Amino acid sequence: MFSGATGNRHSAGRVVFRPAFFSQNLSRGQSMIVRALGLAILAAAVGAMAGCGMVGGSSVEATGAVTLDGNPLANASVQLIPESNASLGTQAATTDAKGAFTVRTVSSNTPFKPGKYVAIVSKLSGSGMDNMKNEVPAMYNKQQTTPFKVEIVEGKNELKPFAMTTKQMR
Repeated sequence: MFSGATGNRHSAGRVVFRPAFFSQNLSRGQSMIVRALGLAILAAAVGAMAGCGMVGGSSVEATGAVTLDGNPLANASVQLIPESNASLGTQAATTDAKGAFTVRTVSSNTPFKPGKYVAIVSKLSGSGMDNMKNEVPAMYNKQQTTPFKVEIVEGKNELKPFAMTTKQMR
């Protein structure tokens, strides 16, 4: 059914190739609709790629590590919350076995933008809602008390390690 193309010679002398399934003649209006639809699909595809940072979009990425009492903290949640400009949006990542994390744009709906952020860290353990416990001291998982403040710029950002301690601070 889709096995080939047909060539039709137009009055201008040029040959137009069409897939075999599209061999019927179209009126001028139908032809314009098909062309407009094709251009709309192409524009949507280019727009989607631009939104993903694939075509001329900005590229912001932050990498870092989390430790607790000098040891890497695996499976912890790291959130970057705008310090004052809420339009930046909150970004999040999960640490790997070595406590490392990377924050980057995941969706064009929530792009990672340059700006000033505070970082909060949490790691929940236990089973069931009543038994859940955060292994990270409270000061590190509250926006008002976290000591971790970062400024993100365009391009790649290597953050200082978020070194946490369970010992009382004096």
